[in-house]
Amino acid sequence: MNGKKSAGRPATKPARLKNGFYVGVKNKGMATPVMMYSPTREGMMLIAQRYGVFPEKEVVVMGEHKNDKWVDQEQPKRGRKKKEVAEN
Repeated sequence: MNGKKSAGRPATKPARLKNGFYVGVKNKGMATPVMMYSPTREGMMLIAQRYGVFPEKEVVVMGEHKNDKWVDQEQPKRGRKKKEVAEN
């Protein structure tokens, strides 16, 4: 072996995010943002203001993440449509 180590076994579970508030910051033209964490809403807004000053940065406020779900982006659950009964 030429001094290289094997990669090892891949992870079986996806990475979990901490509970808190997230902001995505990326350079224009980048595909994915760098996620920045803050435990408070005020800290999240402060991060967004600091990086929003730079013209080459794109700032996306992602919102609150709690218990493995995005709180601000929750959508109502959709139920099944009931079949209409034709009357003769």
